[in-house]
Parts: sequence; C-alpha cells; structure tokens
Amino acid sequence: MVCANCNDWRALALAQLSYTSTCTPKSCDFCKEMSIIENQIRDSVAALQSLLEKHQRKKEQINHVHSPIIQLPPEITSTIFLVLTPQDIWSDFPRHNERLSIFQPLQIGAVCTAWRQLAWATPQLWTHPFFDVRIIEKHHRHPLALEWLSRAQLVPVTLCITYGDSYYRSNPGANPFLEAIAATSSQWKTVSAHMPLNLMQYMFHHVRRWDNIHSFLLCPTEGRYADKNKPLFAEAIPSPRSITISLNAFTLDKVNINWCRVEEARMDPLSEEECIGFLRAHAVLESCEFVITNRSSNSTGTPISSVSQHRLRFLTFNKFSVTGSHLLSRLTLPNLVHISLKNKFYDGPFDSIKDGLLTFFRQSRPSKLQKLELVGFDLNLHGLKLLLELVPALSHLHLRIPRDWGDDNIENELQKDPFFCYLAATMQGPGLFVPRLKILELTPNIHRGDIQWNSVAAIVAFLYHPDSHSPPDRRPLKTFRFNVEYLQYEASPTTATRRKLYELTQAGAEIVIDDEVVVVSTTDLEEEEKRNRLGYMSVA
Repeated sequence: MVCANCNDWRALALAQLSYTSTCTPKSCDFCKEMSIIENQIRDSVAALQSLLEKHQRKKEQINHVHSPIIQLPPEITSTIFLVLTPQDIWSDFPRHNERLSIFQPLQIGAVCTAWRQLAWATPQLWTHPFFDVRIIEKHHRHPLALEWLSRAQLVPVTLCITYGDSYYRSNPGANPFLEAIAATSSQWKTVSAHMPLNLMQYMFHHVRRWDNIHSFLLCPTEGRYADKNKPLFAEAIPSPRSITISLNAFTLDKVNINWCRVEEARMDPLSEEECIGFLRAHAVLESCEFVITNRSSNSTGTPISSVSQHRLRFLTFNKFSVTGSHLLSRLTLPNLVHISLKNKFYDGPFDSIKDGLLTFFRQSRPSKLQKLELVGFDLNLHGLKLLLELVPALSHLHLRIPRDWGDDNIENELQKDPFFCYLAATMQGPGLFVPRLKILELTPNIHRGDIQWNSVAAIVAFLYHPDSHSPPDRRPLKTFRFNVEYLQYEASPTTATRRKLYELTQAGAEIVIDDEVVVVSTTDLEEEEKRNRLGYMSVA
C-alpha cells in the first residue's frame, strides 16, 4: 500500500494520458502516426511510474535511517502514537490554524515502511480514526481513510470527524466523503463529530444502521436558518446509551432519537425550563451534565412544577449560579451519589445559592451522596455547615481555594479562614459535620495565580494531625488532592518543604497533584541536603 501523503504525484492523473483510436482496422496514415505516439507515451508513463516508485522507496529508506523512534521497541513506539492521537473534540476545540498541527494518525504510514507496518499492527489506531480537513479536503486521501475503516471489519469503531470552520460549510466536495463514511455505520460504536449543522445532517441522513451505536458526542456549528428547523436525523433513531450534544446551533426538539435507553446525557446550553422538562421526560437517566444559560423561558408566569427522579445518580451543573440554585430547589433526587456545581472563571457569593441548595438537600435527602463539588463560590462557614450536615455519608468534598490567599502568608490565611479552622478543630470529633470525609480536593482560583509546594504542605499540615490515641470516630480524612489545571506549577519544592511533605506522607497522608501521588523518599532528602551542604561550602 502506497501512502497518500507521499503520493501527490497522483494529482497528475497519468491515466488520462491513454488514448483509444476510433479508426477502422484498415488504419490510415494518421492512425499509424498516432499509434506510434501512443506507444511512446505508454513507454514514457511506464518509465515515469517506475521512477516514482523508486523515489517513494528511497524516501522511505531515508526516513527509516533518520527516524530515532524506530530504535525503540514496537510497544513503546505504538504507545507514543496512541498518546498523540486526538481524544476529545468536545472541550476547548482549537482554532483552524491550531488544528492543522494536530497529530494525524493517517499520516503515520507516509513516513516509512516500518511506521506503516507498526500502524497496521496497532488496532487502537485504525479503530479510532480521526478525520479532519486535511483528509476531507484532500480527495486523493479518501481511499486511504476508507481503508483504515475497512481494516476494523467487525471490531467496533470510535469515529472522530472534525470539520468545524464555517469557511468549509458550503464545500460540496465534502459530500462524497461523508456519504462513504456513512456507509460504514455498521462498524460504529462511538460517533464524535464537530462540523457544520447542514453537513452533519447530510452525513446522518445517509446512515442506514443505528442500533450498534453506544455513544454520541455531537457539536454542530452554526448553520443556515433553514437547517435549524430540520431534524438532525432523517428519521427517529434507536436510543444510544450516552449522548453529549451542543445546542448552540439548534434546539433539543430537533434531536429526534428514541430516548428510552439513554443513561448518560450532557447538554449545552439549556434554560432552567428545558432542564426540568428534560429530566421529567427521561426517567431512566443515571447521569446528567447541564450548562444553564438563563432563567426559564416560560412567558406565562406560571411556576415550574417540581420533578422527582429516582434513578439519577450523577448530576453536574457548569456555569452554576442563582439560576441553577433556583432549578435545584425544584428537584428531588433521593439516590444521588455525586453532585458537581461549578463556576469555572469567577467566585460567586455562597449566600446567593445557599437557600436553593438547602431546599434541594432537605427535600431530596440523598443518603447515598458520596461526592460534592462546590467550585467557584466564596466559602461561608455558616451556610456550608448547614449544608454539609445534611449529607453525613459524604466522603469526597471538592472546593476552590479562596482567591485572596497568598503563598507567602499561607499559614496566616489558614488561621483566619473560618471553614478550614472548623474543619481542623473537628478532626477528632466531627459530629454531624462530614464525619466520613476521606478526600478533600482543592482547586486554585484561575485568577489567583500559581499554587506552590509550600502552600500544599501548609494546607495538609494544618488539617492532618495523626494521633495514635485518636478516638474511633475520628474523621478519616487522609487524601488531599490539588488540581493545578491552567496554571504553571512550581517544578521543585525547597528542602524544608520537601522534608515537611516527607513527614506528612510518612504519617499516613496521601497528597495527590494532578492525579499523581506525591512520593518523597529518604534518598531524595539525603541527596538534596548533600547538594545544599556542598553548595554552602563552595560559597564559603
């Protein structure tokens, strides 16, 4: 198989050089002359074809010699390829120019024979095809893209296709490729698509099988007004198990699927009224994530009725505010296990959402609630204490570090913070205040700046006081998680901070930074102290 990336010569369409004579068997002089010319053309084409193939082989040999990755074991090389493969097109979708630099798995085989053989031997690559403008706009690459799909055969495929810029929206050259992709729908298990609404509708209208699809991740971009009034699918399709969909380009009523089996749903954006209606209409939902943009669009002025949902176990609200609090007060979710309420970019007053949250927890009484995330709100001890006493089974609490805390005076900030002081004071006898809390997760305010190692050590030391004589009802808080997303984390702690971290971990505390457990060994401490002594001696 010759790789499409190295086959730009095919654009010359050499096959068009052939000529078929229309003269009778008794050839005239012109036909004889034409025949001689045609023979010369065929010989030249054959010679050119041979030279192009030799050129291709030589390029592969050069790439093989100069590619250090080939010296690695195949399992490591394939892992590198898989790590580079695009995974998620839903969050933080890059701009067009940035997308051109995204790793394109289809181009692996264009480097050399060894890379191509490794790609064919790595099923995770060709069962997770990623098609973007570099494939869709290059017609000569379509056969290679379809060959990748054909290799999967009966293996379920996770299809990822991105065609997001409006500049490409009216390009008719994309339609044949989308039709060819739709013809492989019997292989699909997950469909992840970010493309103009009319092209998404066009591709889905050519799909003939839906019952094998488990998950949808759909992000249609703005389309024409006429497209917004059309259903997303040609006809109502069988229910998937999971669906994530952006509703910026059209409305939820145009998503014509049978919702009877949908267990996981992520919707962005919805009004308060739409969230209530969605939860009321789909009783089998187990997990929901909503982005609420405004209050109810109900123009009649009549209050929105409450909803009781007994199967929902996971609920997430992004951009949570007073609107979300108003919505929560109308929900009864007794079997909730995890609830996440987040404001990503700013901290709002906790008092503004307190009443709605208290109403929700009092009427729901979620006795099985294990995890509560309140990220993006200024902590308020009185309101938070009332709230947390309603969820005694809580084992995982996620909060945001106050934005006015500084790393230089972190100990003083902890001593002045009512919530952290109360949490520390009740470690030995928590009473009703999160008596089963095992994990405290903290996220810095995005406008605050970096969180440094000394702050991590100070927070853990302030809250974690192991004692061999602790009562049996002592709060089991031992795990401290710190998220430093979007921030530049300090690379190395000071010697004093490293020793404090070592003492805390030896005493039983587990410190996790971005999903990585902090491990400080005695060898590390000894080597660092030795380097410090040598540095001091050289200065002296």
